[in-house]
Amino acid sequence: MAVLMTGLASVLIVAASAALLAGGKKADIASRWRDRDITIDGANTEWQGAMAPVKDAPLSMGVFNDDRFFYLCLVTGNRNAAGQIRRQGLIVWLDRDGGKKKQFGLEFPIPMRGMSLIDPASGAEDGGGTRMPLEADQDRVAILGSQKNDRRDIGLRDLQGIQVKIAESDGVLVYELKVPLNKSADNPYAVGVPAGAIVKVSFQTPEFRPPAEGRGALERSGGGGTGGRGGMGGRGGTGGMGGGGREGGRGNFEMPKPIKFSTTVQLATAH
Repeated sequence: MAVLMTGLASVLIVAASAALLAGGKKADIASRWRDRDITIDGANTEWQGAMAPVKDAPLSMGVFNDDRFFYLCLVTGNRNAAGQIRRQGLIVWLDRDGGKKKQFGLEFPIPMRGMSLIDPASGAEDGGGTRMPLEADQDRVAILGSQKNDRRDIGLRDLQGIQVKIAESDGVLVYELKVPLNKSADNPYAVGVPAGAIVKVSFQTPEFRPPAEGRGALERSGGGGTGGRGGMGGRGGTGGMGGGGREGGRGNFEMPKPIKFSTTVQLATAH
């Protein structure tokens, strides 16, 4: 059962004030040396006491590392934010040197580009219903580089070294990520820093652009069509997407603004 972490979690932020970086700069967050087994399964049971609320974002965040891997956990009980991540996906950048340049990122889950459902329960006067994006794809990960078109879509089963998973339970969505710190034969994709270095962590939900009327849409009626997911109402209906709805009586869905956040993390070293 997923549980939101509070209380001692604030030590994650407080500890950052003691984390001095090269050149006299301070990190926003201090990572903790991994002192427990962490299974990337979309459950935050191993993150007790290691989560802290993210300022200006409806999320909590936790970070661990050892001498080989970086571990990240994001948790939200906010239905709007959970809906955005499930349907629009999430991009996470992990950049060395304090993030002066975006160098290494991952997109997971990957949204179904140009595809949407039409929910007849929205009650549009013309019977068209509300357009909503499909659930994002959790079978692939996109590895992003520094160049505009530097992107590799890789099947999750074929991805070496990196593990990522999202899951939702009792209204709480959990995103877990494990990434190698340095490249090797077994880990071709990595952050590119040693333990003790600084990493800039940025994440955002990609902006969704609804398809043109009559294009790229999977229309359904009653509980048919793509009803294998139990219908949109089974996952919180249109309310789970954060206050969108009909516009001018045409059933056009107004997506919430993308979630965006960045912070610097001081990686821990072995004691």
